[in-house]
Amino acid sequence: MNRKAISLVIAVVLSVSAAIPALAGETKGTGGGAAASVNGTEVYAGIVLYDPDARIKVEVPTLFAFVVHGSVSTDANAVTSDNGGILLPNVKVKVNQESGVLPETSNPPTASYSIQTVGDGVMQLTNYSTQAAEMYDSNTETGRIGLAVTVNGNIRNEGDAVSRNYWEHVSKLVGDKSSPKTTEFKKYNISLDGKSLDTPANGGLELAPENVILLDAPINIINGINLDKNTNLANEGIAKTVAFGVAVGGRKDQYKQVEESAKVGTIVWTVSANINRNVYTAPKNDYLDGIGDPKFDNKKVTDPDDIKISQKGTT
Repeated sequence: MNRKAISLVIAVVLSVSAAIPALAGETKGTGGGAAASVNGTEVYAGIVLYDPDARIKVEVPTLFAFVVHGSVSTDANAVTSDNGGILLPNVKVKVNQESGVLPETSNPPTASYSIQTVGDGVMQLTNYSTQAAEMYDSNTETGRIGLAVTVNGNIRNEGDAVSRNYWEHVSKLVGDKSSPKTTEFKKYNISLDGKSLDTPANGGLELAPENVILLDAPINIINGINLDKNTNLANEGIAKTVAFGVAVGGRKDQYKQVEESAKVGTIVWTVSANINRNVYTAPKNDYLDGIGDPKFDNKKVTDPDDIKISQKGTT
């Protein structure tokens, strides 16, 4: 029995609208085509048997927003949701009237700022994934079964310090509720299901491997009740409500200037699934050089699980 991982990476920007990457060859104005990634493009090649199209689809939140409720009075308390210092989920600030601008003559005058609730109030991940059933499995009518997946989120600071109003996502806040640190002003850390995104990886911070989120496999796939035969995905996925939290550093009275919400981070979601199969696998057995190679012509190879592989030449 062998376990192979399939991963799907989804980038989601913390903004009102999900970011849509430019397609290769696409041009917009005079700016040219798609922007190259700093890390370049990695190329992978592999082979699977029996399951040429494991179908992976997970819906993830496209927005997470929070607002710090500061104080113009002396307040040495930490910024927490418990004391009303953090408004969430998906709360934003819109500045209508900047300081130094003459008040409008309208009656009543325009408010200086407004608080907005955007996006979904419930944050959830939904799994629609399926995989091919074992060839010898007689308990399925469709040839497919639901596929459980694991999800991890990796957050990176967006743009430069000025563009994100000097907010910075960090792995850990030293200060606590009893003794907040002024040096941690505008530093924050996001958590998923109570687990912090604090492990350095891929240019950002993500959940530690033992804290990844497990999404159960969709049900009623084997009898076709819940299977879209065109896409081989579940019609109704299995949803898991995920607690999005945020810890913010500094004292409440450090947050005494109203500022409009800015895009401060990007979450890249990695969806992984383990495919279990009794199959012929490399490298314990030699790699196949390809059909037509004389050393494989009309020969049979037996893998560790006693599955016979016949590699026939074309000569």
